[in-house]
Amino acid sequence: MIKGTAATSSAASAAVDSAAGVLDPNAKLTRTQMAVLLNNSLIAVGKYPQMSDVVKKSLDAFADKVAGNDDWAAVAYMGLIRGKSDEKGKSYLAVSDFVTRVQMAIVLERLLQLK
Repeated sequence: MIKGTAATSSAASAAVDSAAGVLDPNAKLTRTQMAVLLNNSLIAVGKYPQMSDVVKKSLDAFADKVAGNDDWAAVAYMGLIRGKSDEKGKSYLAVSDFVTRVQMAIVLERLLQLK
């Protein structure tokens, strides 16, 4: 279990609507917001990878890669987010899509399995 100030701060920051600056615990969560939460969790448990070209190249697998985004690079490198596939087999980060409860549960299970 992740405990402490870092985890609490991470969870609270995801619930804040950045445009209005208001805490909204019932707001939908985008995949990008999930990537930020996961990165904060990786930092809190000491599993955040050293940023390198190898880590950043993990985004090359996605057709809609977000160049220069360390949040996405880290979660992709650690295998937490594998993207969405289309009918042609291309993988996408789908950064502005919303996360389903099942997707979040799967990603959290991957996070807990990290060694």
